[in-house]
Parts: sequence; structure tokens; C-alpha cells
Amino acid sequence: MRAALRRCAVAGPAPRRALSSAAAVDDRLLASLEAVCDTSTNASILARHGKDESHHACVPPDVVAFPASTEEVSALLQLCHERKTPVVPFGVGTSLEGHVQAPRGGLSIDVGAKMTAMLEENAGDMDCRAEAGATRKAVNAALRHTGLEFMVDPGADATVGGMAACGASGTTAVRYGTMRDAVLGLTVVLADGTVLETGRTRVIQRRFNVSVPRAHVSETAPTLRERSER
Repeated sequence: MRAALRRCAVAGPAPRRALSSAAAVDDRLLASLEAVCDTSTNASILARHGKDESHHACVPPDVVAFPASTEEVSALLQLCHERKTPVVPFGVGTSLEGHVQAPRGGLSIDVGAKMTAMLEENAGDMDCRAEAGATRKAVNAALRHTGLEFMVDPGADATVGGMAACGASGTTAVRYGTMRDAVLGLTVVLADGTVLETGRTRVIQRRFNVSVPRAHVSETAPTLRERSER
């Protein structure tokens, strides 16, 4: 096969666009963020959160926060909303689209560091509930004793929150569907810190296949399949 190619120029970090309505992270805001959860302004950590696995240049944020709960995520977003400070969510950086870059600086919220727990396993109903930072492989490792498996496989060991936000698919999508088909419910934190719960009960979600918004994900409830179906 012959394909037309274009040479990608290798350059340094992309310049940030000046935006008068976007406030920088000053000492006062940084102190407020530190009061909510662990944060870092270490240069290497900032660089890690300004680059994914794509060819795009690294554009780091001003500060990285490591929340451990939905409540902490909500508090961080409330502070940034009040100051009009840009926010970029971060899982484990396996995406290929460059959307973890912070061209206007601001705060990177890393849910892949501490929000990694499996919250519920419902083998009888063939579903589970995990925090947004739990990776695909970690979810399946936790479910191994049940004989069930989370079937969406984008190729990378991505977080379920990032997979839900991107509507991930993969090599198993033809048979088992994409994240649009797998996710039954979400705890969503909006840009102003408002927390939304989609759906009502697991029974209602399974019966009516509730559609969910793609936003800042706090927790996801993916459907499972019997291993024997593979």
C-alpha cells in the first residue's frame, strides 16, 4: 500500500495563547488548592501532565492536583471556576489526541494517582462500579475471581474515566460494543463543581440502557461479560 505522508516538524513546547479572561494560578489560588488536596509544581511532574502518547509537543499546566474523592474534585473545580482558571483532567496519559496539553496554563487534575478503587462488584447483575482513575487492567484483575471481564480494550491500559470521556472503542468493539454501550451510570463533576448522578438504580439503568453525558467523570459503572463468551 502506498500512502501520502507529510513530515511533522519537531518543535519545542507550543506557545500558550494569551486569553484575558483566563486567570493564572497565583500564590493565593495555589494555597487554596493545597488546602483541598495534594498538589505539585515540580517541573518534571508538570511536564508529565502536559504530554500524552501523541506526537504533540509538551505544554505543561501551572500546577497539578491529586484528588482522592469526588468531593475534592468538586472543591478544586469550584475554586478554579470562581477565578476563571483553566482546568485539564488527566488519567494516565495514554491518549493520542493531545488534549492533556494546557495551552493556557491552569490546573491539571490527576485522577489516576489516588482515585483508583473498585467500589462495587455485582457478579449476579454482571456490572461493577469503579473510580475514574482505575485502569482497564486493574478493573479486570479485581474481577478475575468472579469469572467476569470488562471487555472494552482500546489497546492501552487507560483509565475507565478517560475511556468514558473519549467514548473509547478497540479490537473488541464489533462484538461487545464501545464505552457508549458499556457505561450504565456516571457521577459527573461539572466545570463549576456541581456533582451530578446519572440514572437512578442499577436495575433501572440496565433495563433502559441509560445514555450518559461525556464530561468530567468521577465514577463509572461498566457492564461486564462472562469470560466464557470470548
